[in-house]
Amino acid sequence: MISAGSTRRFLERWRSAFQVHKTTRKRAPVELDLWEGAKACACLRRADLLESIALGDMGKEKSMPHDWKRRQIFEQIIREVGTYTRLAGQVVKLNQEYEHLREFLSKMEEKFSKELKILCSEKARTLLAEHITRFRIQKQSVSPKKAELWRAHINWAPGAFDLRYRAVLERERDLDAAFQVRVAAILRVYLSKESGISLRTISRLVVLVYLSAGLAGDRHDEAIICNGGRRLEIRNVEQRLRRAGLDRLFDYYEE
Repeated sequence: MISAGSTRRFLERWRSAFQVHKTTRKRAPVELDLWEGAKACACLRRADLLESIALGDMGKEKSMPHDWKRRQIFEQIIREVGTYTRLAGQVVKLNQEYEHLREFLSKMEEKFSKELKILCSEKARTLLAEHITRFRIQKQSVSPKKAELWRAHINWAPGAFDLRYRAVLERERDLDAAFQVRVAAILRVYLSKESGISLRTISRLVVLVYLSAGLAGDRHDEAIICNGGRRLEIRNVEQRLRRAGLDRLFDYYEE
């Protein structure tokens, strides 16, 4: 999880982004519209969901029948942000450390075996043999499959989404791909086809999550991901969501 202060800043930025478009019909400055806020708000307004999603809070009010959904969605998004923040910039390093550890353990096992062969004392051989046995048992706890490494490190929000994205991260961009798909799936639970929300608007909100969490910022009127300096474009996010199968898992409404 991210800190209470970071959560508060996230929610403040989220609400402020909507406020710009709720209080004026004019086009917002480019630096305030990196997420196509005017179009997103228009789509949400037509579905009568603008006020609900713009609140972006995890409050305890129960005035609306589906408030529990909204609260749960933002709790899960905050959790996703926390996982992303913890792993950002660490993907390659974690993979390298994992491979180094496995290589080190294998070399140690070879050394133990060689030493066992040259020992003459029966007592010494017995002691080393016992140590080797314990060592091999401990070594087995380090899985040969890298997927186990990432299952231990990644703490995605609950939800068994049957979506296509790389679960075994190799590069930093894999972390962003997984993050975008996961956040989009969480949003889609609340912003469904029946409510009239397009996949494009889901993509816009994913970009807004980046901006609100400080995971991306404005650089020369473009949204740039802080982790790696890559451009964050709505159309690319939308394409990724389609490839992941979000439009098949959750029905969507085309604008």
